[in-house]
Amino acid sequence: MIIVRLAGGLGNQMFQYAAAKRLADYRNTELKLDISCLNSCIGGTARPFQLKHLAITVPIATPREIAKMTGDSKRVVSAVSRVCRSLGLGCHPGIYTECFFHFDPAVLSLPDDTLLVGYWQSEKYFKDIGEMIRREFSPIISLEGKDKEIAEHIQAENSVSLHVRRGDYIADADVNAVHGVCSVDYYMRSIEIMKGIVACPHVFVFSDDPSWVIENLQLPCPSTVIQHNTTSQEAHLDLRLMSLCKHHIIANSSFSWWGAWLSENPGKLVIAPRKWFNNPSLDISDLLPSDWLKL
Repeated sequence: MIIVRLAGGLGNQMFQYAAAKRLADYRNTELKLDISCLNSCIGGTARPFQLKHLAITVPIATPREIAKMTGDSKRVVSAVSRVCRSLGLGCHPGIYTECFFHFDPAVLSLPDDTLLVGYWQSEKYFKDIGEMIRREFSPIISLEGKDKEIAEHIQAENSVSLHVRRGDYIADADVNAVHGVCSVDYYMRSIEIMKGIVACPHVFVFSDDPSWVIENLQLPCPSTVIQHNTTSQEAHLDLRLMSLCKHHIIANSSFSWWGAWLSENPGKLVIAPRKWFNNPSLDISDLLPSDWLKL
């Protein structure tokens, strides 16, 4: 059995699942989800379990199954993680902890009965089962109402998704110190590049702060700000709309990373921020696919 510990929002949960799914598939073993850190995380924003909105059929690990791998509880994993990081190691019997941000090839061949603890933000962890991941990350409900109306508009245009991530990136000082936000200049330069390549682009703007977008982002082309999906439990609805767009301008956010990656337009242009974190020591060389334009 492979167990993966979920943490963070929808985009992070998708990265964690995808890496664990590939390992479980490689080992021909069962995959289960550890959701014990969701909704009640200390020292950060509590996040709900969001993968339930997608077409995956993976069960939740029981406390007993988790304890069998960790030796006891989350506190054991936390202590192990600190020791691993101090020694530059990623492995402990039953637990494999992410100790750096770039791709770790050892994850691809870990043994059965492993608990994965980390974010695993690179398509290199699951690229060889990409079609399976796309199928499992399809929504389980049909398009309806406002979502259906906007989807039809997206499909009728040379649509470009543009994601503005603010929320906790602004409100939480600790999160802001790590991530920062993409500048207005980044978005304007990205739009100019799109206009030079894509004929008559129509920009569909997705944001957790649409009021800020309307007041501060004056785009030099036709645009529609998506405002109707307003809660974290509706994030998967915006993600689907984003993925239907033909081209993408993403933020330094795993959410819009997935919106662009899930797009099935073979000629898509994806523009991504070269600066993903405020900390320049973090190696993000494996985070963005090689064919995406870094700006």
